[in-house]
Amino acid sequence: MVVANKSIASFADLKGKKIAVQNSSIGLVSLKYKLKQEGLTDAVELVFMENQDQPIPLMRGDVAAMCCFEPYATLAEMNGWGKKLWVPYDTPMGKTNLGFVASARFVAKNPDLTRKIVAAHVAATQELIDNPGIAVQTTIDQFKMSKEIAEASTKNLFFSTESGAAFQSSLKALAGMMIENKMLDKEPDWPAFINTSFLPA
Repeated sequence: MVVANKSIASFADLKGKKIAVQNSSIGLVSLKYKLKQEGLTDAVELVFMENQDQPIPLMRGDVAAMCCFEPYATLAEMNGWGKKLWVPYDTPMGKTNLGFVASARFVAKNPDLTRKIVAAHVAATQELIDNPGIAVQTTIDQFKMSKEIAEASTKNLFFSTESGAAFQSSLKALAGMMIENKMLDKEPDWPAFINTSFLPA
């Protein structure tokens, strides 16, 4: 989520200002896409910092906005340090931001273990879908957030193991966006990179 100072009404108001974002992250990829779309690529200053370090500079006014992962985006919003400006799921990569990846060498050497790991991942993901309270409690425990912030922030999360055409299209779009931003040299060999053969039947 992009959270901005309350004086910022639109992306145009960020011209000449600083935006906090994590370097080499999916947040940076989406933010650069949006800045280009808004004609602001060279009109803002990106300040690279980790997600947990972004809310306080926003509160102090050191940056005008932050492009931050949950629960820190909701933390800043609910404390009144900023307001939601953009939820970056409308770029070509859609909601693609995490993937389950293993090296081809590992998979070839350990097919049975790979199958078990994938099955465990699918089962755990389904459990999160069926019991959203798990994500809330994990946010409280891991990030030391209040229950109110944890519940609000997890509403901006989603859990899925879908790997069909829509997911693959978004993944390929992400690769294109990364290449454009010089974060990736070339697209992977997609037939080798996307391997759904280990998914449970």
